[in-house]
Amino acid sequence: WGSRRIQLAVAEPKPKQRGDPPAAFAMTLRKVENWPIHRELLNRVEADGHKLEFSAQVSFFHRPSRSFFGSTWEGRSVKAEKMEPGENSIVKMSVTLNDLVFWYTYIDDKNTLAVIELVATEFDGAQQIKLAQYACGWTFLKPFGQIGCIAGNSTETQGAYVDVRNDRADLHSDESYSSTHIFKRTPRVLAFLSDAEFAQLDETAFEDTRIQYRVLQHQRLLQARHLIYENELVGPSDIVAGMRP
Repeated sequence: WGSRRIQLAVAEPKPKQRGDPPAAFAMTLRKVENWPIHRELLNRVEADGHKLEFSAQVSFFHRPSRSFFGSTWEGRSVKAEKMEPGENSIVKMSVTLNDLVFWYTYIDDKNTLAVIELVATEFDGAQQIKLAQYACGWTFLKPFGQIGCIAGNSTETQGAYVDVRNDRADLHSDESYSSTHIFKRTPRVLAFLSDAEFAQLDETAFEDTRIQYRVLQHQRLLQARHLIYENELVGPSDIVAGMRP
């Protein structure tokens, strides 16, 4: 029998643009106004004697290769502060997150996104057992591609970028925060969106739901980069080997 060699064409993933030196960031997720919850879900949870708590998950996505990368980080679960009637089948919540997450990167690519997903978690009220999680919407920021950029407000990168070393007074000001829309569905749709569909994402946003956030350039974090993987998301309460709690 003769053997036949078959060559398969494998598409190489498009590489992320990289720069040197690296950049480090600290991102605050402050508050979500009008967090959407389906009324049917809320009624069922209450009828079962359970409760809902709310949190944000952060991950990274590279648009040209249509792939998530790095780590996924989830903030602490918190209770809603107030509930608005909302329209039709949707109830709107006011949720203060006050999450802080850090990372450093060599990626200098404006096609790379920091993806934020809103998550509601159902708990057994008596035993504090996590029963299920529900996606409540998502959005993205563009802190990548900031290596070598001057700190300051940036319309193109969709946020407030303040250098911790030079603008400490700004950290105590509400003006250092920005806000952006929350889109319907889940961030998994990013893997399937064409460029034209991505450009029209605003059409899928909830009408009055916004998240307040702030992204800081935090170059002192680079002193600890031998303890943290590149593009690893780390929160203040996360345990990092070699670092004091």
